[in-house]
Amino acid sequence: MLLNYLQTKNAAPAFLIDDEGADLSRASLAKWVTATRNQLGKLKGRRVALKSRSNYELILLLLLCDGWVEALLILPDDLSEEDIVHAYYQQSNIDAIISLGDALPSNLDVPQIEWLNTNTTKLWNGNNTSWVIATSGTTNVPKLVEHTLESLSNSVKLDPQRGRDIMWGLLYAVSRFAGLQVFLQSLMGGSSLLIGEKHEDIEQRISYFSKHGCNALSATPTLWRKILMSPSASKMNLRIITLGGEISNQTVLSALAGKYPNARIRHIYASTEVGVGFAVTDGKEGFPALWLDSPPSGIELAVSRESKLKIRRGKLTQSYLSDEVQLAEDDGFIDTGDLVEICNDRVLFRGRENGAINVGGNKVQPEEIESVISGVQGVALVKVRGITNSMMGSLVEATVVPRAGIDPDELRTKVMKRCREQLDAFKRPAILKMVEDLKTNASGKIIRN
Repeated sequence: MLLNYLQTKNAAPAFLIDDEGADLSRASLAKWVTATRNQLGKLKGRRVALKSRSNYELILLLLLCDGWVEALLILPDDLSEEDIVHAYYQQSNIDAIISLGDALPSNLDVPQIEWLNTNTTKLWNGNNTSWVIATSGTTNVPKLVEHTLESLSNSVKLDPQRGRDIMWGLLYAVSRFAGLQVFLQSLMGGSSLLIGEKHEDIEQRISYFSKHGCNALSATPTLWRKILMSPSASKMNLRIITLGGEISNQTVLSALAGKYPNARIRHIYASTEVGVGFAVTDGKEGFPALWLDSPPSGIELAVSRESKLKIRRGKLTQSYLSDEVQLAEDDGFIDTGDLVEICNDRVLFRGRENGAINVGGNKVQPEEIESVISGVQGVALVKVRGITNSMMGSLVEATVVPRAGIDPDELRTKVMKRCREQLDAFKRPAILKMVEDLKTNASGKIIRN
């Protein structure tokens, strides 16, 4: 139960640091949770949906509800289609929707409740709350995955004595799996957590983090590339760096190692369905091929005939909420949908199975082209996508963000030269655009559409 971790000895006294730099202690949070639960006795044992567009407020609601309600549904704040939202309420048998007003450290509000069902006769015995989380839904309607706190936190390092010196910065939405991981690690590991969500610009966010002593940061490779472009990035003395959510190629891994030589860099493979699978710490892209025979503790790895990575856990407690969809195959393996290739002693990620571009009958992985282009000196960010073409089905379009001071026309020439040298003709961009920035979604991933 999360409340227990607010009372952990030797942990950092301040847990949450808000946008103004004001801190909220573990002791005051524990006091608020206990007092508020006494006022909201009717919620005990219910199934609730948490409604908030604020990381700060959502964290407060998670602390309040875990161990007190039977199940909590966390929906992404950008899920705007009302019919989908209400379908999820029905699918999850939600009794109430709970939200928080303008919560401030000095004035923690009593939550507001919208009752959907007050006639539940089922009694909930226990304190192991189910956490229902939506998948990213980048290519279709998001699915709901039911986790336990145990399955969500199986990779958390529980060492408050060391954790109290760690200050995590939060770049993700807590409604997403990656954001939950940062929240749980900072809380359960005894650390402090910098929110800074009102600083929407990445440069402002990194400046805020550096000002308040952030020394641990988790981000997608795309966000890390943006961070490396930030003047404030040099002011952070990072001790812990994690990457996830996208393919981490050697270019970004080497750049981070050069920028932060004292940091421990971990590339984490995780998803809402799998949970945290494994972490790679040797500074190389992909993972050791040896792991297919001798994997890290607690998991098994395999590659299917279709070159997709499969993972099996010894104990699988999560599942899709809908009985119509099976999360794991009959043999217990989860098909991740990620295409991989064994190259010498490494297993390298090549892209998502459902993300391929069909160019004249040839399947092209956007990530392969992005990896080639990102290796060109002067390229800060790159996005590759398919655009509809009546003759070829699709054509490859590449959008590039040049580094500061780089001439776009000269960079265009270098990029096309590299593509001619390293890519088959059908993989080369038919369209190459130069822009000032690329947008990312709430999970920190490139928006390809």
